[in-house]
Amino acid sequence: MIKTNTAENKLSLVSSDSAMHIETQNTISTEIQNRLTEYFPKQGITVGQLVGFENKRPIVQYSGCLNEMSLKAQSIVALTPDQIGKPVLLAFENENPERPIVVGLIIDPDSEATDKTPVFMEVDGERLLLTAEREIVLRCGDASLTLTRAGKVIIKGAYVLSRSSGYNKIKGAAVDIN
Repeated sequence: MIKTNTAENKLSLVSSDSAMHIETQNTISTEIQNRLTEYFPKQGITVGQLVGFENKRPIVQYSGCLNEMSLKAQSIVALTPDQIGKPVLLAFENENPERPIVVGLIIDPDSEATDKTPVFMEVDGERLLLTAEREIVLRCGDASLTLTRAGKVIIKGAYVLSRSSGYNKIKGAAVDIN
């Protein structure tokens, strides 16, 4: 709650769980009320921008943010450094404009990222099914395993070991060793 009193005017910002309103009194009260109201998000949500990270917490700004300062935020979505500068949808804890929560990223329908075919993953506790349209690549350092749409399985590495306690079978239309 913010309260300011002078001999000529009275300004009160009253916040409760259900509503936020501004009470002013004097000839310029409407002007003060209009200026302060624009600083606070309406209906508890607004669009802001991800401007960075501090100790893995997202830092955001939004139009009307008090003193145009950046604020630490909570997030319900995973955010990465490559998303800095992107617009985000913000909600506010208890409608407090200093307690933003990132609800999601705003998607630009014209960006090339939305043209990509999504990757599907299914996990049921016994099996992991990862599906992609063109290829799946698992990479660690100089080693990689690539699965392609054409049915190729490409294993690359500085040292490849195949070990089996049972039968180890190599079968194909042609098998080329060295």
